[in-house]
Amino acid sequence: APLAEVLPILEHMGLKAMVETGHPVRPAGREPVWVHEFELVDERGEHLLFDELKDAFEDAFVAIWSGRTESDGFNRLVLELSISWREAALVRALCRYRQQTGLDPSQRVQEEALSNNPGVARLILDLFRTRFHPALHAPLAERVAQSDAVVAEIMDALLRVESLDEDRVLRRIALLVGA
Repeated sequence: APLAEVLPILEHMGLKAMVETGHPVRPAGREPVWVHEFELVDERGEHLLFDELKDAFEDAFVAIWSGRTESDGFNRLVLELSISWREAALVRALCRYRQQTGLDPSQRVQEEALSNNPGVARLILDLFRTRFHPALHAPLAERVAQSDAVVAEIMDALLRVESLDEDRVLRRIALLVGA
């Protein structure tokens, strides 16, 4: 794996590779295979618990590497929220849909708003699950009540968002899911 292709994936996930070491592994009768070991730090200086994020991180990296999903700042949510790459792709799709209106800010601003406010991003995903997950077999009235409760939590959490631009981004995504 060329280092120039690996590093952008890690950076989009909010990680910096401080040290990279290559180790050759020589299977019997084959050409050597290189295993790359990276010393990674979180760009925000947070102390992520990689034991808890390991599976989500590996799945996301493989999905990006194999072209099943895009490599961009939305993948930071995989580490921020310990979500799957598919949930990050859902958030990406919601933001891109909103961006088509021409009223929403750039993708970078949306990525930062979600990453800077992971609690609100988590609630937006909870609202999506409550409203649309097919495995939830609750009666409609119960789902509506649960939805309303999550919307109330989102509105309460938005009161603590310091940036007006970030508030606008998060509020519009939440309203899209609620629509």
